[in-house]
Amino acid sequence: VQIPEQESDIPADAAIAVFRTVQESLANVIKHSRARNVWLSCEVDASELRVRVEDDGVGIPADAETKIASHGLRQMRFRLRSVGGRFGFGRRPPSGTWVAVSLPLSPAVA
Repeated sequence: VQIPEQESDIPADAAIAVFRTVQESLANVIKHSRARNVWLSCEVDASELRVRVEDDGVGIPADAETKIASHGLRQMRFRLRSVGGRFGFGRRPPSGTWVAVSLPLSPAVA
């Protein structure tokens, strides 16, 4: 786990969106990945909050987002977009999956 030492005052709706997305990402690691390791990092600078979850499991299928049962991925993307953020995911070479969240911050929040 890599997190900033100092907390940022992020609006409640944005904080909940990021929290729920990370929560769902970690649940997916547990349910699907068969990973031995998972890494969580969070960075904040003057303009943006960035969170990344990575694992060394079997990797996400290439067609994961288009499968009928992939409500979680679509929900994570929707949740982040609703607060002005971005969501992405993909395969992590040589094996595993990454999930990335970014959220623009106003100068007062950062």
